[in-house]
Amino acid sequence: MATCTTSQNSPGKNVAVGVALDVCGDADINALTYLPLGTINSKQLSYAATTADTTNDQSGATTSEIIVRSGLELAVSGFLTSADSALSAQNALITYYWAEINAGRQPTVWIKISGPSYPRVWHIYMNYKGGDEGFETDSAQTGTFNFGVTDTGTVANLAVNLSAAP
Repeated sequence: MATCTTSQNSPGKNVAVGVALDVCGDADINALTYLPLGTINSKQLSYAATTADTTNDQSGATTSEIIVRSGLELAVSGFLTSADSALSAQNALITYYWAEINAGRQPTVWIKISGPSYPRVWHIYMNYKGGDEGFETDSAQTGTFNFGVTDTGTVANLAVNLSAAP
């Protein structure tokens, strides 16, 4: 029987999001243990440049801009399960968030985004900015986790590390 490739597209479920908790920006990103965020069904990675207007008298009829930095945000949503502690880092992430906030610290994590048919591997140092939990009567318990890139505090590690998949 012939094995034919019918599409160059791959389902989003093949892209995994892992989180390394309680680590600093100077950690070796390849030696960290990334726990899966578990029963998720939606991931959205958004990045955009921040620009400065450099229009001057010689710019002519169009404005001129330069990119001065870039932001990056990640939103992950899915289901909360009673067996979560055995399946993923969801409960640990929520607990970690509140412990760091209550201690007056930044809830920072390393995120890894990868997949068998995804052509890139991301290692991103991010603030866990919080999320939400939903408990509707006739639906599964849901959760959303929101992250924003932040400085690692060291020149040894970039906050955003992007490489081709191995």
